[in-house]
Amino acid sequence: MEDSVPPPDLAALTGLPLRDYAPIPALRRPTTPVAQPPLPAVDGLFRQPTDVAWDSNGNIYITDGYINSRVAKYDRNGDWVKSWGTKGTAPGQFRLPHAIAIDRNNNIYVGDRTNHRIQV
Repeated sequence: MEDSVPPPDLAALTGLPLRDYAPIPALRRPTTPVAQPPLPAVDGLFRQPTDVAWDSNGNIYITDGYINSRVAKYDRNGDWVKSWGTKGTAPGQFRLPHAIAIDRNNNIYVGDRTNHRIQV
């Protein structure tokens, strides 16, 4: 049986380093990956998103929490509009944006789990 590795595009989709995998016949599980610092945020590339919400205009908001610490906005057609937030504790920064909700007036509420707060 041939050695097996994850498809190369899986790393691009998740943003996680995927290498040093054991061959399928050898225990059928990955070996411990080598730790690497996270890559910077890239428009349209999510790394462990945590929640999604829609405003009354059909725009899509995605909390991209565990690595990118930001909120991404797409228009109703799925085209990238913008993102905001960086890792931190100041206003407009997030440590782990984990939830998002939008009210009928299109106010956006972001639940920042690690900072123990909701930002509007």
